[in-house]
Amino acid sequence: MTKFQLMTFCLAMTSTLTAQTTLKSTVKDDQEKPIPYANVLLLKATDSTFIKASITDDAGKWAIESVEKGTFLVKTMMTSFKTTVSEPIVVNGEKELMLPVTLLKTQSAELETVEIIHKKPFLEQRAGKMVVNVAESIAGSQGNLSDVLKKVPGLVIVNNQVSMAGKSGVTILLDGKPTEYMDIDALLKEMPADQIDRIEVVSQPDARYDAAGTGGVLNVIMKKSFSLGTNGSVTASFGYGKLPKTRLSANISRREKGLSVYLNASLSNRQGFEEMTVLRRIDTLAYLQNNYMPFNPKSVNVRGGVDYTIAEKHNIGFALGFNGAFNDRTSEGTTQISKMDALPIRTLKNVNTFYRHWYNMNAETFYNWEIDTSGTKLEWAANGSRFYRDANNVLQTTILNGDGTILDYPNRKNIEPGLIHVGATRLDFTYPINKNIKLSTGGKVSTAHLDNELKAAQSQNTDWIPDARLSNHFIYDETIGAAYANATLKWGKVEFQTGLRYEHTWSKGYSVTLDSVQIRPNYGKFFPSASVSIPIVKQLAAMTAYSYRINRPNYRSLNPFVTFMDPYTYERGNPNLKPEFTHTGQVSLTWGGQPFFNLEYRQTDNSIQVLTERVGASSFRFDGNVAKVTNLGGHLFFPLTVAKGAEGFAGVMVYQQRYDGVYLNAPLIQKAISYTGFMQFGYKINNTFKFEMNGWYQQGGFQGLIAIGKMYGLDMGLRGKFWDDHLELNLSANNLISNTFDGRVNFKDQDYTVDMKWEVRIFELSAKYKFGNRFLKERKKGKSGAEEETKRANMTN
Repeated sequence: MTKFQLMTFCLAMTSTLTAQTTLKSTVKDDQEKPIPYANVLLLKATDSTFIKASITDDAGKWAIESVEKGTFLVKTMMTSFKTTVSEPIVVNGEKELMLPVTLLKTQSAELETVEIIHKKPFLEQRAGKMVVNVAESIAGSQGNLSDVLKKVPGLVIVNNQVSMAGKSGVTILLDGKPTEYMDIDALLKEMPADQIDRIEVVSQPDARYDAAGTGGVLNVIMKKSFSLGTNGSVTASFGYGKLPKTRLSANISRREKGLSVYLNASLSNRQGFEEMTVLRRIDTLAYLQNNYMPFNPKSVNVRGGVDYTIAEKHNIGFALGFNGAFNDRTSEGTTQISKMDALPIRTLKNVNTFYRHWYNMNAETFYNWEIDTSGTKLEWAANGSRFYRDANNVLQTTILNGDGTILDYPNRKNIEPGLIHVGATRLDFTYPINKNIKLSTGGKVSTAHLDNELKAAQSQNTDWIPDARLSNHFIYDETIGAAYANATLKWGKVEFQTGLRYEHTWSKGYSVTLDSVQIRPNYGKFFPSASVSIPIVKQLAAMTAYSYRINRPNYRSLNPFVTFMDPYTYERGNPNLKPEFTHTGQVSLTWGGQPFFNLEYRQTDNSIQVLTERVGASSFRFDGNVAKVTNLGGHLFFPLTVAKGAEGFAGVMVYQQRYDGVYLNAPLIQKAISYTGFMQFGYKINNTFKFEMNGWYQQGGFQGLIAIGKMYGLDMGLRGKFWDDHLELNLSANNLISNTFDGRVNFKDQDYTVDMKWEVRIFELSAKYKFGNRFLKERKKGKSGAEEETKRANMTN
């Protein structure tokens, strides 16, 4: 079915609707004056299920159209007034039903209590996932995506490689869409945190999710507000550690009578740096490399969309997004070559100048049909992205001998243009057979076309001579087709879930330079998943789950390109990289539906790891398949309640990690235990100020061949709300106390240590001015009717 045919079908459905009723009324205060912008919710009388919502106009009038026959309640809410629920209202199909005037009584003292109850913590535990509420945090909403991810318990980012609790194969999604095609370095460092609403850490996805992600799924949800009425905010911030950081953002949304429109935009220039020290020991020589790597991204992000209710139970939507950045920078470093514990016999001074410009344009559309009130629904969505990258770097090297002589060394130049197109479409159908059995099925097709080129050159006198050995033009095409079936069954208080997903991959990698096909994998696999939840006593329940998943190589890792960091260190792609597959089983205990204790076993075959290899005095890094990796461990979460207004929670993770395989014709057997501790604590000082503190500690585990040392960090923040909550001021101190990454490699002929540092003690002040229907916007954070209406329009929930 084409998009046009599908939309025609959707519109045709409107002609089949039965006669329905329009409800009308007026909301006034106890002085008989009309109340504008009050929130009016229509609920089912039997179980208070949310049906629809409206908002009063300047005259206090409201209307809810297309109401089917039945018995309902009308709930009316407004800031500073007591919430009112009507007597049951019977609708029999009349064209219009005028209800009595609703009178709201003034109530100002209880508002703050309601606001505290519905406040989301920075970290939430939900069934099957942990949610990091970035938008709710004082310190968490500062910085870039990398800064935010480092606050996720157990997550480690080193050289743009993401692992969690010792598990590689972590999949990062943006609003549920893959990022394999993107420049991960740009994504982590150049996406501002203030555009992120929350991050969902999905540990056991069911068959409805893509099978990708053997180490878990990080779904980054961007901000998208659909509160009733008109709402918006403007935010400006300035921060400083060793380099300045500025950003300016704004958002506005409007929802009224089935039409929702939103627009978010931001500009930022968040300078920062990383320092890396590597000591390599080769025979009787020591190679000490020190590199200072600043970054200076000037980024812009714009996203807007429209959702529209074309008829009762029929919703369509469309969104456009653009984000991009310029990031020119110059890295400086030295490589000192010496005999062990002796003065340097040679020093290389390296200057690496980078120019990078990239942008990503994406469009998406969806159609949702809520077929009946029992939960039967049909959902269709499609999206497409165009990613463009223009990058080049020049590596200049000067050699200083121990006797003071200077040697010329050829400079190197890389020009790397890249163009990527990605598209996907999916169709999902949900059918509850009865209140105890629910079935869902669907399918998805995605395509990716990557056209990347490396133009390498070496200097000769004043000219650049093309380097045919390293230059390459590589084209990669991939198509993935998927279908799934999922069932949820309830037997008393016991709940079962089982699903089966099939995915087939067709791909081809072609080197234009060599005129040869270097990749042609064609494979299909079934991916089962299952879980069962059993109550033990009242609030306590147990859950066990199993899933089988795949982690496909990052697209950029497949490019057979070589990039030099200095004359002795470089990176290269691996067109022969294969996907990895993981079996995961876990047992959890929940209290009140929230997981607090978890045991997990995970086995990954054909594991993808970051590897290093030595060739003479040089060392290079690449992604490779080397071993079977097993992880056994678990975590424990517990609340921290010190006093009234002072609460949070903490947790610990302990995992044993083991590698079993062969690498460089030698056994690769490594075993380690990783420890992670974290806590989040907030204290409401008074009605104006709130204090927040986040801390974490991690030690042990492996990332590829690297044995990881200890890392820790502590962030603090203070928030103040003024002018009746119109103005919000945040003062944050990130990495106030910090120990960054250190690791050691000791395998075969490789013996080296790595020490990485990034910017610490960053102080930042931000000011946000909010306008519009602020009460409804804040209520969106809790279980209000406005939030339920938002969920109907927001595909990411």
